Amino acid sequence: MYIRSRLLILLFLFLSGHAQSQDSTLNLKLTKQINGKYSNFTTDNMGNIFLVNAKNELISYSNKYDSIASFKSLSLGNISLLDASNPLQLLVYYNESNTLVLLDRQLNIINSIALSQVNIQKVNAITRSYDNNYWLFDEWDNKLKKIDDKGNLLSESTDFRLMLKDSYAPEKIIDDNGALYLYNSTSGWLVFDYYLGLKKQYPYLGWKDVWIEDGFLKGIEKDKIVMAYPKELIYQHLNLPPQIKTASKNICNHNIFISLNNEGLNIYSIQL
Repeated sequence: MYIRSRLLILLFLFLSGHAQSQDSTLNLKLTKQINGKYSNFTTDNMGNIFLVNAKNELISYSNKYDSIASFKSLSLGNISLLDASNPLQLLVYYNESNTLVLLDRQLNIINSIALSQVNIQKVNAITRSYDNNYWLFDEWDNKLKKIDDKGNLLSESTDFRLMLKDSYAPEKIIDDNGALYLYNSTSGWLVFDYYLGLKKQYPYLGWKDVWIEDGFLKGIEKDKIVMAYPKELIYQHLNLPPQIKTASKNICNHNIFISLNNEGLNIYSIQL
């Protein structure tokens, strides 16, 4: 069986009983610090990092942690969402102006879409699609939608109020391996196919900083990293070390764990 990440290897060791108990703590080694006041960050699958500083300036760092480029808009408002699921193009969303901006690797503007002009009024979750369009959830009419680079509507779901028993607005959308995953911390996971048909619901609640890796649903729950593989009814956790528990945001990128706190960005390698 091919396993890409060291964290996944660690998980399987736990499942097979060859590691310590479920009270084991994720072992991290600090490899780099980027000091400063930052409000948000993301990373792509090549290890590049994108940071938003206190001046609402976006700064990109290479996987060697060298500063490469910067970008700042004086008219669109504060950056509210970053998505680097396509490593060649960074998606930046400004909630105040309801505008989506696409940047290249040097943080030059490739495209921008004023969503209000295409009748999309309120968005809290958006991501790049597998075919380089965009998935988003329009909270105005409670629909999951796909649009192209000009804002044209390509497809949309049924109104979620007709589809689900309770109200649902995703905090995160992830396009992964032929499926679309939505997460809301008070309602759990929804899984859709690319035709926007609802396929699965998983009531894992209270997670933040969620991601998908090798078929596992993963996230941070209070002071733990949690991992679920619903097909096999597997649910595991690892305790986080003390220095991670006060972080405002965490991202685990294979064998790298990145954590943002009031003093800056800390980059760790995961030790087995």
